[in-house]
Amino acid sequence: MGKPIDMTGNRYGRLSVIEMSGYNNHNQRLWRCVCDCGNESEVIGFLLRQGQTKSCGCLLKESIAAVNYKHGKSKSQIWNIHRSMMDRCYLETSHAYSRYGGRGIDVCERWHDFENFYADMGNKPKGMSLERVDNNKGYFPDNVRWANSKDQANNRRSNVMLELNGKIQTMQQWCDELGLRIGTVWARLNVYGYSVEKALTPGWRAKNGCA
Repeated sequence: MGKPIDMTGNRYGRLSVIEMSGYNNHNQRLWRCVCDCGNESEVIGFLLRQGQTKSCGCLLKESIAAVNYKHGKSKSQIWNIHRSMMDRCYLETSHAYSRYGGRGIDVCERWHDFENFYADMGNKPKGMSLERVDNNKGYFPDNVRWANSKDQANNRRSNVMLELNGKIQTMQQWCDELGLRIGTVWARLNVYGYSVEKALTPGWRAKNGCA
């Protein structure tokens, strides 16, 4: 790892850098900062330099309050979805920050304004939740959709992709298509060591007398 850029004494938005304070779980350099409001926080260096973190969190809270005053949707479902999205990408005290903002997932500038987000996405359809199509990219119109729980399960980074006869699908998608149980297919592959073709053959055990 190269010599760190000395950010001591620099000012970024409302934050003044005091000193380098170590590294996070992703081996990213952390800098201890003091906010204009008096709170101290540790911030990833590149987030400061890119202008993605400008305060200890007080600026986001003030922005939320201002937007709420403008549109009066503070208790609506879509408002809470937008707030949660912003929190996990920019609020370091959020329990989900390490999996989003902490690994570089951000929100496009247009969607920092709730009204723009609402204009693009509308109200949440029943049974749906917000999903990124590419989980390695941030929140922007071309990468976000409303999806049900099965769609989201099929889009997890950890989902197993299987290829059969030149066709590639997740394990769950193959099970849905062939009428198989996902636990059965998993066991065939990981416990019994079957090939993908055998694992995805309905009734294999019944026809061959083995699991």
